[in-house]
Amino acid sequence: MEPVDAANILMATIADYLDQFVDTNGWRDHHQIEDGGKQLYPGNGRPAIGFYWFSAVCKGIKDHLEVVPTIFNNCEDVLSIEDEKEARDAYWKVTTEEEELAEEEQIDLLNQVVSLNSFVAEPHTMLLQIYYRQEKYFEAAIEARSALKKFYTLASNWDKRRSYGHWVGFGRVLLLRANRMMEKEECSFPCVDPNNLLYVNYNDLNLTSLRKVVEEMKERED
Repeated sequence: MEPVDAANILMATIADYLDQFVDTNGWRDHHQIEDGGKQLYPGNGRPAIGFYWFSAVCKGIKDHLEVVPTIFNNCEDVLSIEDEKEARDAYWKVTTEEEELAEEEQIDLLNQVVSLNSFVAEPHTMLLQIYYRQEKYFEAAIEARSALKKFYTLASNWDKRRSYGHWVGFGRVLLLRANRMMEKEECSFPCVDPNNLLYVNYNDLNLTSLRKVVEEMKERED
């Protein structure tokens, strides 16, 4: 086997692992164990640990790849297992203890995640939501852009509780809304007529054309 073929197989293996990247894996933790495993499937959805070896393998094979992917800073950076575990646990603390943590505590923990594991997008998506809620629209837009860039670079999602398309779509919509609020638009979505009661529902939400939302997102992203 040629080195380029081995490198391509390893890169495909990383993509395969990343696609099923959760703490409790049906095949690994149940079907490959005769007693049926010790964790109830499907588990709680917590991200698994593996970026440390993904990044190490990428760095080791990059000189044999026909095309070097942009992941892990073009396969130049290696994440330590210690940093990966600490980042995952901080992220999961925010996820599972949201009601007990103040917003500033959540922000501090999520910034720790970004600092320890800069290759995942989801902590930016969480920060985006908090900043938007706090009416810090510029900060929200920055986090949205960071999230989308990392999602597109990895071409997958780290937190498997939602699909890749769902995470990306959520970030794109909130980026649109943050930009519109910075521009002092009357509605965070392009709405029909905020002054006409016929276009406002019982929750005081303005009627919005999804077609116009998509069109405006594309225009701004182009």
